[in-house]
Amino acid sequence: MTESPADPGVLIGRGRAADVYALDDRRVLRRYHKSHSCTAEADMLMAGGPVVIDWTNAAAGPAGADVALADLIMATSDIDDLPAWLRRIFLRGFRRAVRDDPGSYLAGAARYRLADANIRPNEAERVRRLAALSPPAR
Repeated sequence: MTESPADPGVLIGRGRAADVYALDDRRVLRRYHKSHSCTAEADMLMAGGPVVIDWTNAAAGPAGADVALADLIMATSDIDDLPAWLRRIFLRGFRRAVRDDPGSYLAGAARYRLADANIRPNEAERVRRLAALSPPAR
């Protein structure tokens, strides 16, 4: 598979802000259309499962850390017109479906989330409360 700018690979996703190409079986290339901010609404539930779009601050790391941050964002972010019961159902399904244990990564994910300049005060308070319930990092 080629990695040239003209032919980055197989197109596997198209979003409002970026297209995603498979470079190989472990890496993807995200080609952005324009600059934007990521919000909790960037997580979408598609027919094939949850899909994250518009994630400009992605980095390599342990899977458990990714699960912890995703769980934290879904559990604490303000999403307009989302009934509490629907959030609970979605979170239960997410937590049952993940294979990696987020427990030891929750405190780090909370610190990372609290450093986000876009977090709202009420979201930050929920993050602090949730992180206080987490087990200590190993």
